[in-house]
Order: sequence, then C-alpha cells, then structure tokens
Amino acid sequence: MTDSNLAPLLVLHQADFEYRVIRLKRRPYTDICNVDLRTAIGTVNIILEFHDSVRNFAGNTGNGENARKALDILASKGCALSERARAFVSTAL
Repeated sequence: MTDSNLAPLLVLHQADFEYRVIRLKRRPYTDICNVDLRTAIGTVNIILEFHDSVRNFAGNTGNGENARKALDILASKGCALSERARAFVSTAL
C-alpha cells in the first residue's frame, strides 16, 4: 500500500488561479490550453494542461458537483474544455 502526502490544491480566483503539487504557483487563466476531466471509482479529477509545459495539474474535486462548478468557472474564464469535460458538464445538471 502506498500513500501520497502531496496534497494537490486548486484555487480559482477572479483573475487567475493557484495550484500546488509540490509548491504553490499562481498563473493567469490564459496559461491553460485545455481542461480535461477523468473519473474513476471515488474520484473526479480535473486536469489542467498548459501552453508552456509538458507537465499538467491533476486534482481530485471530491465529487461531481464540485467538478461541474469548477468546469463552469474555467469555461467562463475562456479555458477550452475537452469533449469529455463538456459532456460531463452537460449531463451533470
């Protein structure tokens, strides 16, 4: 059995967002090139892909409602949602 203490964090602000995997970073929404969604038993993960990096951010939202709200906010900030993320938002109502 393994444990992860990385404690990823995603905070969506009015003009930018913060995320942490190992250290806290703050970036504008325009740095995001794609937002994806992955689900598995007990997890609903939002994945942020960036224009300037091969690395991405993945964070568990805890539930579908939190994921839908975050995806709505990200879309309203001009972030492109993947087909899977758009489908989730449209069926999560």
